[in-house]
Amino acid sequence: MKINYLDSDQSLFRPQIRRTETVQPFRFFQAVGGGGYDRFGNKIFSSLDLAFLEKSEELKEQRNLAASEKAYNETQRTGKYAEPVTEELKGTAAAILVSREGQKLIKKHPGLLKAVDQAVKQMKSNNDSALEINLGRETARLEPTGHEGAQSILYLLSIGEEKYMIKTITAERNTVGDEELDVGQPYINEMLQAQAVQTDLASDLEKNQVRLPTYLFASNNVCCVEFSVGEKPTTEEIKPVISSLAPTLKTYIETQERTSELWSGLLPDFINLIYQEIKVDNFIKTPSGKFVLIDPFLHSANADVVKRLREINKNIDKYIS
Repeated sequence: MKINYLDSDQSLFRPQIRRTETVQPFRFFQAVGGGGYDRFGNKIFSSLDLAFLEKSEELKEQRNLAASEKAYNETQRTGKYAEPVTEELKGTAAAILVSREGQKLIKKHPGLLKAVDQAVKQMKSNNDSALEINLGRETARLEPTGHEGAQSILYLLSIGEEKYMIKTITAERNTVGDEELDVGQPYINEMLQAQAVQTDLASDLEKNQVRLPTYLFASNNVCCVEFSVGEKPTTEEIKPVISSLAPTLKTYIETQERTSELWSGLLPDFINLIYQEIKVDNFIKTPSGKFVLIDPFLHSANADVVKRLREINKNIDKYIS
């Protein structure tokens, strides 16, 4: 299977910058064996042309801009050219991570990525309520859910009887007062994190009647997960689940963070930072009575935000009593 839609100039999947001289491959994909799959059954398809800046590189870019402005002002003041002291930016090659389920979906509908891309862009520009998508042998339907959180805008994709959620990065800044929360991360990171938790904490999740959603594919800006049928649980239904699961998930993330930057700045997303309330909306109660944790994580590059969230997770029983 080939995926070359990453390199389209007009693609929603396109990251923010062009490939530079210094580009590293996506660091967190680790193939096992000779088939090119990782331990979750994913394959990765990397761009030949495009790269994006990770959070650490974005901060470096901000420092470079400040250094350039300082040098310009010095040049204007003295009349002598001042060379800005900048740091080299290292881009990460843009990529799409595709699960085994995603590979089957894309093989069944070869034009799916391009079709979804064009439909989402049309919706954003025209405020369409729903769009019919021609996939050749079948017609799909894309419609906004009306849900826009701190990190994502959600769309429902229907192909026959199959339903999927498409998530795209929100362009809104997230603040509390004058403080920039700086939440969000590449969806490709989120996909790997969720798969690791589902695999490594399977017994703990099963004990609490919880599972994470199945990911089909994820890039830096877009991801697709299977739609979870059900309803929002009540606060009382979800309190014992969070009380039992939160310490385990917190410890797991902290352990992973010691050996991999994939987990840096990541926390369980059970409590609303602003209102100090349980995030019931992060769960779906299925008809079988089990729960799907549809938004398990919150990532922030703001050290103060991470510190406060860690304190909340450390004393989580205080918020669910």
